Amino acid sequence: MTHRQPLGVASRPSTLLSMPRYFFHIEGEKPHCDEVGKELADDGVAWAQAVRMLRHTENGMQPGDNWTLRVFKGEKPIYVIAVVSRTY
Repeated sequence: MTHRQPLGVASRPSTLLSMPRYFFHIEGEKPHCDEVGKELADDGVAWAQAVRMLRHTENGMQPGDNWTLRVFKGEKPIYVIAVVSRTY
């Protein structure tokens, strides 16, 4: 007797590795603690995601605002982007 997968269920090899989960924490005027994270292929993709996030903040920044994005791979910090603005 052979074991068959139910229809619509793909078999997954036991050696299939999941992608690492990255977390993007924001400090500053509008802080955000990323509790869900995002599965991404590697650190380079996480960097590109962080830069995209930075671009989305530019419209909301005001003179004097400070903003920091910390990127973690699991619990390990891998990148930090800090934006500091000053008025004189």
